[in-house]
Amino acid sequence: AHPFPALIPAATLAIQAALAATVAPRRFGREWLPWRAVAQVSGTAACALVALGMPLLAFTSSYAATLAVMALMAPGFGGTIPVRPAILADYFGTRYFGAVNGAMVFVQTAGAFFGPWLVGWLVDVTGEYTLGWLACGAVTALAIPLTLAAAAPGHLQARYQGGSDEQA
Repeated sequence: AHPFPALIPAATLAIQAALAATVAPRRFGREWLPWRAVAQVSGTAACALVALGMPLLAFTSSYAATLAVMALMAPGFGGTIPVRPAILADYFGTRYFGAVNGAMVFVQTAGAFFGPWLVGWLVDVTGEYTLGWLACGAVTALAIPLTLAAAAPGHLQARYQGGSDEQA
């Protein structure tokens, strides 16, 4: 069963147009806000939007409801992109940024590999997408308290920020 049976090709085109219309708010949320607010809080807010939207997708069956949920999730979907490197630079400096960022992206890639596989398996087993959307929302919701609880690792800061960042 298709997750959105009410959607037709014309509706897909309308969704793309609606997402294009949200570029300014998404740019505000992804690029301007993190530098004006604490990166940890803006990253948490981005996760919260996605965690809220994923379960809502499980219960949408109309074009309008799907658009509303997508508009809710859009700023959060990419909102963590500039925040993660900002937090890494604050925690570890820029001297070993590539190595630290690479380790973090490796873990993220594992989730990007196994997540769709797991959701596909859930769809095969249940015959619908509901449980998959709920599971994705639950996993994303786990990031909220973890992001808020994250603190700069003092012992690693001393090691990686030692010396000038320009001496790479």
